[in-house]
Amino acid sequence: MNDNKFRGKTENGEWKRGLLTFMFGQYAIVNPIDENSVYLIDKETAGQFTKIKGTGGREIYDGDIIRLRERTVNGTELTHICRVYQKGNGMWMTEGHPEHDRKYRTRLSLYPYRHEAEVIGNAYDNPELLEVCL
Repeated sequence: MNDNKFRGKTENGEWKRGLLTFMFGQYAIVNPIDENSVYLIDKETAGQFTKIKGTGGREIYDGDIIRLRERTVNGTELTHICRVYQKGNGMWMTEGHPEHDRKYRTRLSLYPYRHEAEVIGNAYDNPELLEVCL
């Protein structure tokens, strides 16, 4: 199976997954069932699959908002609400802060946290979740 896939949101608000293409002057997702048809999408919502699955086996895409929980050396549990993005070197990263300190910002590589990453929304359908990342 080709995991080099994308997702994007159509005009009517549906999320489509598949190969990303550019045609008719617009970005589109190729219909995986009928490769002769496409779904036109808003280019701002186009996000690549990270090839990482979070809790429950849910695929994580660029633009997703995830919750990460980690335990510190002294046993304190920290919760991070993060947006997933791709760094220029191709590494998938998260950006956000622990809920207990809104001034703290951190950038973390996504891969080491893949088993704890819970997708709780995305930047397009749930922009209010990003407020805790500011």
